[in-house]
Amino acid sequence: MNDVDLDVAPGPRPAILGPNGAGKTTLFNAICGLQAHASGRVLLDGHDLARVKPHRRARRGIARTFQTPQMLKARSSLDNVMLGTHSRGRVTILDGLLPLPHVWRE
Repeated sequence: MNDVDLDVAPGPRPAILGPNGAGKTTLFNAICGLQAHASGRVLLDGHDLARVKPHRRARRGIARTFQTPQMLKARSSLDNVMLGTHSRGRVTILDGLLPLPHVWRE
């Protein structure tokens, strides 16, 4: 992957196409912070994300899915979809132990 310049504005998302080995996965991993890149930078609203860890990038809306999702067979489809929202939640582990209204709403 060389000489990539990508500006993604709000609204419809561009498609990233290319043959096997073209660097698509490497690009997404670099943007999400899962893989270091040799040069260049990843910016979000003008801020360099070089020192921002992947879980913090996810909270800012930069996340990816993987091609081989593992479903929990003993759970419903809704439960499996909800697993992907865990980084957006505000309920703490302690909150989860208590049956409070805000926990159930979330």
